[in-house]
Order: sequence, then structure tokens, then C-alpha cells
Amino acid sequence: MKVEVKNKPWKHFIFDDVFSKEDCQTLKDFPRLESGYKNITGFRDAIDNRVFLNDKFVSENPQFKSVLRTLNDTESFEKIFGVNLTNCSPRPELIDDRYPFFHEVHCDHPDKVLTMLIYIDKDDEQNLASDLYIDKNTHHTKLKWKDNGGIGWTIEPNDNKWHGFKPMEYKGVRRILIINWVRNEVWRDDSQLYKDFRNRPFLFNPKKWDKLNDLDRNAKYDTYMDWLGGLNSMDNYTDNVDSLKPNDEDNLYKKLKAYILLCRRYRDDIKVLSYRKNISKDDLENHLNDLQKLVQDNFNEIIKNLSMTKWIYSILMCYLDLGNEEQKFYAKTLVLTLHLDRINFFRGRTFTTFDELTLQTQYNKIKNSTNIETLMKSLSSVPADAYHYFIRYKKDILKILEETR
Repeated sequence: MKVEVKNKPWKHFIFDDVFSKEDCQTLKDFPRLESGYKNITGFRDAIDNRVFLNDKFVSENPQFKSVLRTLNDTESFEKIFGVNLTNCSPRPELIDDRYPFFHEVHCDHPDKVLTMLIYIDKDDEQNLASDLYIDKNTHHTKLKWKDNGGIGWTIEPNDNKWHGFKPMEYKGVRRILIINWVRNEVWRDDSQLYKDFRNRPFLFNPKKWDKLNDLDRNAKYDTYMDWLGGLNSMDNYTDNVDSLKPNDEDNLYKKLKAYILLCRRYRDDIKVLSYRKNISKDDLENHLNDLQKLVQDNFNEIIKNLSMTKWIYSILMCYLDLGNEEQKFYAKTLVLTLHLDRINFFRGRTFTTFDELTLQTQYNKIKNSTNIETLMKSLSSVPADAYHYFIRYKKDILKILEETR
């Protein structure tokens, strides 16, 4: 995207080539939005020739996922516009204006943080671009319409960024895409927003994360693992991994998450993509063996970066749900041990604590101790019989529990 900064009549940004050719074509190919409006007030609330590209829309029109990924690239837009988009969501709406619609001169609502208006159609002599004003009554500039280009500006309290689309005769359809980034905590209508965070870019950057303290590094990997895939608000999948081919992924965490998703969906046999039709029992056993080897080969890194996250449990649940009897028993024992380690008998309101000091203490125990690793190694050679296991290893288990009590 090419960006040029303008300061008159107020600071705004003119840009070209917002979308790829493929994404721009997706926006053009969507069927025209018919309208039955008759009374034109100059405000969009009075018309029905608009559609919000919200989670439901994108779930029903998956060709728009790539479009929304561009709009969800908050880090890039923060750099371009110099604005903080933390706790904000895009509110994208596709609009087909027809004569005699015009847009009254106005300033944007302060619950909005950033606005982008993009022209989606071929250039022509009509020039149906927006108008900028010095104040409500003083016109300054008629912008130039350019396909896949447009204008953007930030919104601040009590600013005077007056704009609109003044009345004029025109033919055909004026297709535009308006994206407002709005504050999640105050915006009145969630149905207008696209909130699927997994369709945002997320740079895997372990070199930077390794410089963080233990808890912040764990938090980065936790968020990354969550972003890699799962069910969205529409009971559909938004995945950034191929859960049917975990071993083909290009980093350890993608592989772990793909295996977790595969096992979870095979267990639940979610109808969106029936895993039991795609994966035989032999295939599943091979996947579980591959996951076990992956964990063994990368044990220290996994403990370092995921020890204070839910993903250790998620890995163990793969075997607890789908493993053989021996694997189920060992997984259950480890889950119990890990969970007991979180119990804090000195808190009055809850048995489990997640305050930072306790988490740091627990992390240090895992980082500086070989207890869990020793337990995992001892489990690998134990017969499946539960009674025999407890008789033989009772002292070891009690010792570990005593040390973590």
C-alpha cells in the first residue's frame, strides 16, 4: 500500500493499492446491494444498501478472509497512522450508493479511532470521491476517485475533520468500503464488527520473545498457540495450521497445535470436517506416536516456553482421550500431578491461584527441577497395570507431591 500524508484542510492520508488484485476483485465481484430507500436524509442509518463484513458474513463468504486479514493487520496500520489500536476491532462495511444519495457533512463519532474509505470500482469521469471541508459550511477539496485507493484519518475528541459526499447527479453504483476501528469497550453494536483474531497477522518471533522474562515469554507463546487455530464464534474453524497434516508444519508450535486440534476434533468428530472420515484408527495411532516423539525431542523447549500455559494439559489430553490404556494412565497421573502443583491451601477464596508471584515460583520449580522429567522417563518403562504402578512407584509420586506441596 502506497501512502501520502496531506495536512490541508486537516491531516489525512491518501493511499493507493490497498488490496492485492485478487482481494480487490473479490470486493468487486460481490453481488450489487439493492436498495429500496426513497427518502434521502444524508445519513447512512437511513439506507439499506450496505453490508457489514462481520464474523457471520465472512463465515458465509470465506472468499473475504484474505480481505479481512489485510484489514486486521493492526500493527501495520498503527505504524502508518501513528495510532494505538489496542482493544479495537475493525468495523468494515461494503456500500453501494446510488443517486440521489449524498452524505451530509459531519465529523466521525469519538468511539471510532481510525477511519479508512476505499473506492472499489473502475475510475471514471464522474469522480464520486469524498469531499473535505474546513468547517461544516466551507468546502475545501473534492478528492480524486481511484480504484483500490482512498483516504484515511484518525479520530480524536473534539476534532474538526469535516467530510462528506456532497449532492450531485451520478449514474450507476458508487461502491465503497468503509473501515472504522472502534473501541471494543464502548461500541454499541458487536454485530457490526469483525472480531476473529485468528484472521490477523501474527509474526512468529522467538528471537525477540527469548529476551523477555519467563512469564511474558510464556504469554507470547500462549497467545501464538491460541492464534494458530480453533473454533470461532460462528462454530466454524479459523485455522492457521493444517490439522490433517501436522508433521508438514514449519515450526514446533504449529506442529503441536495441529496435533492438538486433530486429536480434539477426532474425539468430538465435529461435523464441519468429520475427522473420522479422513483419519483411520491406524492413522490416529501414528499421529499420537509422532506427537510423543516430537515432545520427547523438544522436551526442554516445550517446558521452557509452555510450562505456565494450558498447552501442556492439551498435549496430555490427546493421550488421555485417545491413547491406549497405558498412555491414558500415564497422562492422567501427570495431569493430576500438574494440577496439584497449582493448589494453594493458603488462599481463602480459591484452591487455585494464578497470581504472578505464585506463577513465577511454580515456573522456577519446573525450570530448575528434573522432577517432572524424571517422572516422565520413569513412566515410559512402566507396565499398564495401575495397581502395580502405584505399588512400585508410590514413594516416587509421594516424594514429588511432597516437594511441590
